[in-house]
Amino acid sequence: MKNNNKGYTLVEMVIAVGMMVVISGAILVFLVNGTKSYKNTKSTVDLQLQTQTLMAQLETMAMQSQYITYDSSTNTLVFYTPDRTVAKTSDYGTKAASNIKVVQYDGTKKCLYFKEYDDPDTTIPSIVSDENLMAEYVESFNANVSKIDTNGSVKIGVTMKNKIAKFSDTQTFKIRNEVASGPAVKTP
Repeated sequence: MKNNNKGYTLVEMVIAVGMMVVISGAILVFLVNGTKSYKNTKSTVDLQLQTQTLMAQLETMAMQSQYITYDSSTNTLVFYTPDRTVAKTSDYGTKAASNIKVVQYDGTKKCLYFKEYDDPDTTIPSIVSDENLMAEYVESFNANVSKIDTNGSVKIGVTMKNKIAKFSDTQTFKIRNEVASGPAVKTP
């Protein structure tokens, strides 16, 4: 009788499949952890970028303003932009401002909203709507305008948080234009 030794035995096949499963499992764990790490890092970087972009927009508004007010009861920050065609006045009013830019924080929706008005005497309504959305994932927002009259600066802080990361930034901005006597924020 002739002995045929050209194939694999069942034991050799089971060992080979077992080794492939162990190696594949290790590779799969490595890929899953790498993907999770990438997702977490991307989420953190995206949140930091959104925060920095938001702060840059607020800085631009602050530097272009002639006066800034903040109403903590409505979380409303108002930037009064000067009309460059009108001479400086000691009393801030419709002749000194061409428009106002309103930033409002809604703590329940964790969003920041923005709207611009051409009439500086506008009573500021709630601007919370999707069409005015400026930033999402805003955990907290605050502004300190107590030094606006003395040195023309405003301190703005924002904390943004998504499912994975949290990022906070607080900056002090200085108004480029001469500070005028500021009005009270008119909210309903």
